[in-house]
Amino acid sequence: MAFDSGMLCAIVREINKFAQDAKVEKIQQPQKDEIVITLHSSKLRENFRLSINAGANNPKIGFTEMQKENPASAPMLCMLLRKQLGGAKFVEARQIGFDRVAELEFLCKDEMGFPVTRLLIAEIMGKYSNLLLTDGDKKIITALKLIDFSTSRIRQILPGMIYEAPPAQDKRDIFSLSENDLASMLYSADGSLPLSKFILNSFLGISPLVARELAFRATKAVDADIESTVTEKLWAAICDFRNIFNNNSFAPSVIFDESDKPVEFCFMNILQYGPSIRTESYETFGKMLDAYFEKRDLAEKIKQRGQDIIKVVSNATARLTKKIELQREELRECAEGETYKLYGDLLTANLYLLKRGEK
Repeated sequence: MAFDSGMLCAIVREINKFAQDAKVEKIQQPQKDEIVITLHSSKLRENFRLSINAGANNPKIGFTEMQKENPASAPMLCMLLRKQLGGAKFVEARQIGFDRVAELEFLCKDEMGFPVTRLLIAEIMGKYSNLLLTDGDKKIITALKLIDFSTSRIRQILPGMIYEAPPAQDKRDIFSLSENDLASMLYSADGSLPLSKFILNSFLGISPLVARELAFRATKAVDADIESTVTEKLWAAICDFRNIFNNNSFAPSVIFDESDKPVEFCFMNILQYGPSIRTESYETFGKMLDAYFEKRDLAEKIKQRGQDIIKVVSNATARLTKKIELQREELRECAEGETYKLYGDLLTANLYLLKRGEK
């Protein structure tokens, strides 16, 4: 599943629940696109490791218990974050609108010892993901991926510039929607369009998995079209979806296929797959993400190791086949040589039968 706005909303609330007023103890950068911040909560007397991954393949944010090896020398970004956020107090995490952007506020001290605010902004947007550090006025101090005019003319990310949120998408906010709005949207839409695609294209922050789930709950089918949709049932499904956020009734879960490989993770119960697919629930989103990515990475490693073994065997087979063919060619040449040698021996042995002058 894509890390959508609903997932980010749930994780932001989890961060605020466990890390309120926590102190930054350690900052590490185990991978090029990942920052891990160790927070100590004196209230809970516990440490929490907050991972922010802004890579193109697996962007995410959340608590983690996974240990990764760190480079011998800290990268430049990590050193700057340590300088700016070392010993800071975590104030609050916020989601900007219902978008995939999280804003983490820290209370720090500058070089003169005066209190200052620092914002760590995580944009969890697939290949456009990024991680930025700004001051309290959102002036950019540094970023994981700097973007100048040669890269994008719409939005630049450079030190000294004021941070601007990513351009808004032309989609509706599902939390400000009314039943009449929904009816009007369905009426003006193409009736042959799949309902899940209509939901995905119409509402902000909805992933394909959640779009299929809302369509399934409204029509009992993931491939139903708009023409066969009853507005009241879709509205009921949307209301249930909104109540998950209003009541904090999240259900962190991972879905496994027949081979016990994790295929989806979500903040709500997924019903579209039926009882044939195993679903495992977790106490926190941090444990859910660890379980999903740890098992998925293990499956990927096994698959990659299998492919490596197949490649080695294939190369060895090709080399041996070529060697055997060369040896067979040599044997054929040797067999022909033995025949000519025999002919020569026979001629030499019978030369005495020839009389002088005969051919």
